[in-house]
Amino acid sequence: MSSSDSSSENEAAEETDLIYYLPLQQAIRKVEWDVATRFVEADPDAVGALLSAEAETPLILAAKQGPRSNHFLARLLVLMTPDQVAQRDNTGTTALHAAAMHGNISGVQLLLRSQPALTNIPNKVGHLPLHLAAAHGHRKTVRFLFGLTRYDVEPNPYQGDHGVALMRYAMNARFYDIAISILQRHPTSAWQDRDPRDCFNSTSCIQILGTVLTALSSIGTAAHKKASNMA
Repeated sequence: MSSSDSSSENEAAEETDLIYYLPLQQAIRKVEWDVATRFVEADPDAVGALLSAEAETPLILAAKQGPRSNHFLARLLVLMTPDQVAQRDNTGTTALHAAAMHGNISGVQLLLRSQPALTNIPNKVGHLPLHLAAAHGHRKTVRFLFGLTRYDVEPNPYQGDHGVALMRYAMNARFYDIAISILQRHPTSAWQDRDPRDCFNSTSCIQILGTVLTALSSIGTAAHKKASNMA
């Protein structure tokens, strides 16, 4: 059999799978969890299936629906292996990336109980779930993931381009307390500022943070003086 024949057969099989799993895909997109649950219970192999041309699994697709998917996520996770939980779509997105992007901290917790390694699995542009939570302005999720994302494995989210990106996202979201925590862990995270659209018209993140800290200090001093005068 030629390679072209084999490739054609694989494409035909993939198309057949997409057609077979179309009701499950549609149920998840429409957040019809009862329908989706019945499908998975009738065909447990569906938990690891690719439901779209983007190679989205039921878990990834459900996580992209936000917090309203949490009950279904929990049902899926009971049926899945750790490797299945860590599957990525064609963009490298995991279910944890999707949950973090939506600020779905309960979903994040569900996923990490099943597969803790998800915190350090990057997408195709090198972003971890922590980066996406910061980029989309979800403070509580950033704080939660900041405490769990490892820096002793690659990619280290606090060094090199990854650290610079995380610092910019935190500054652009005005998460100054988180930016300070990042600097305390890895000071080099703010040494570069390559994107002129970020960190308030290309002023370096470290300069902006210095200005913010000075302002906060002034506010604190003024409040203290006011309290003293009223005493």
